[in-house]
Amino acid sequence: MAVGTQHRREMGGTSRCERITSMAKGVVMNRGRWRVCRTLAIMMGITLSSVGCFKQTSMSLRMDTTSMNTAVASSASEPTLDARDSASLSLAMAESLEREGKELEAAAYYEQARTQSPDYADRASRRLAVLYDQLDEQAKAMGEYQALLQKYPKDSALLNDLGYSYYNRGQWSEAESYLRRAVQADPKNKRAALNLGLTMAQQGQVEEALHWFTQSVTPAEAQANLGFVLAAQGKRDEAIAAYRQALQLEPALTLARQALDRLAGKVPAPLPAALEEQTPGS
Repeated sequence: MAVGTQHRREMGGTSRCERITSMAKGVVMNRGRWRVCRTLAIMMGITLSSVGCFKQTSMSLRMDTTSMNTAVASSASEPTLDARDSASLSLAMAESLEREGKELEAAAYYEQARTQSPDYADRASRRLAVLYDQLDEQAKAMGEYQALLQKYPKDSALLNDLGYSYYNRGQWSEAESYLRRAVQADPKNKRAALNLGLTMAQQGQVEEALHWFTQSVTPAEAQANLGFVLAAQGKRDEAIAAYRQALQLEPALTLARQALDRLAGKVPAPLPAALEEQTPGS
């Protein structure tokens, strides 16, 4: 929940202490939560009691000039949120919203985080590239990816995310280019190897596809992945042959068994092995 949401609610007959405490709920940070509560207290002319709640000052509403100056000086000495803490709060909110599947709202908070502190700029930009991709804001997504690659040209995870973005749009040649760079930068990047295998299978390069599949999954699962691509291309007989080969290698492979049932019209299509939970940048 955004911090400002509590400000818009009707509080009824609750005490001022309860209202301020309510405003601070939902802020996910370690030190940040306490500091936000304290800052809100300062802004509204109250102090923290020794037991951790808020109490109203005994200061009269009709202060004279001396007491007002004293109050201002006291407030100025209290800790406030600096830019980095504010950015950390925005980043925490963005990540929470992204986990909830609220891509548009998450993107707004990531944008806010990187304007608040340069310390979080790269981290926010990586997520913005993925989110804009998911929101079909391709120009923005490519802008984020390319800006990051200017700074980190050999970042395997970043290259994989961009390659996977092209793969999802059916741009096989571009996908292959970035995915090859990803596995060159980090030969142990199994996700990039899997995606490169899928890309090569889409281009009909079966042997190379199987080579890359086996960098991340078993030989049986590699055949199942090939079957997935062939089935998606409408090559039913070839897909069946690939799935049968998978079952010969690993008779208990549920994925291949379900795929054969699907081709017979019994169950929905499965995802490729090791691709079920794939999300760029995760």
